[in-house]
Amino acid sequence: MRTSRAFTIIELIATLMVIVILALIALPRISYMRARADQAANFATASVLANATERFETSGYSFTGLTADENGFVPIYAISSQLFAANMLSTTNMTDAQISCKFFPDLNGDPNNPNNVLANAGSGTLVFYPHN
Repeated sequence: MRTSRAFTIIELIATLMVIVILALIALPRISYMRARADQAANFATASVLANATERFETSGYSFTGLTADENGFVPIYAISSQLFAANMLSTTNMTDAQISCKFFPDLNGDPNNPNNVLANAGSGTLVFYPHN
């Protein structure tokens, strides 16, 4: 009688199926956790921008060259680069994919969206919207 030390094809397929099933169970949870982490990071970045904007305004600076699009949104880089130049931010690595910013001429911000971060911007309010 021959004894074999190798795995049979059935054993290899069964092991592979167990690994695939475990991966299928874990992947949606990993994707969900990553999305939650990105959302938390974007909200933290929006808070940093709002705090820096407040310090910028109270230090006597004012934003220049901010041009809003047809919906009132201002490019994040236009804001973060001025905050960085005034030493209010340590980096300009913020993108419009992470956060949107909209200018409201009154000081109340956007009443339709409670999930935003407000910052006084002289003659109005800059509202930072973290993306999900």
